[in-house]
Amino acid sequence: MNRIKTIAPQPESFTLSPTEREGRPRFRLHWSVMPSKREEALKSMLEQDPSNSFARYGLAMEYVNSTQLEAAMTEFTALLAHTPDYVAGYFHGGQTLEKLGRKPEARELYERGLTACERVGDGHSASEIRAALDML
Repeated sequence: MNRIKTIAPQPESFTLSPTEREGRPRFRLHWSVMPSKREEALKSMLEQDPSNSFARYGLAMEYVNSTQLEAAMTEFTALLAHTPDYVAGYFHGGQTLEKLGRKPEARELYERGLTACERVGDGHSASEIRAALDML
């Protein structure tokens, strides 16, 4: 006997709004994404300990993955202000700035990241950042 699995709806909602085009009513779909459970958990962790670099980086990446790029940059900036040796923040922050079309700022962040990589002796991250700089 075959059973069909029901898939729970994603935490998204949408509304339809009428638009006019070529004299006929049309509808435009508006999506709004609700925060994920992971995002909510990371925010809760940061409320308890604002200096938690792991949670701050995780929240920034959650924002990147949900295309909330300005919010992601806010978190990357806070992360690097508090923990300047968190080298992954420079790479992913730079990538986010590139997506936002802010290439001069991305270049500056990558260069600061190379300095941080030298300071902590992280050659692997340095090579990734150099490659990103070369592609700018």
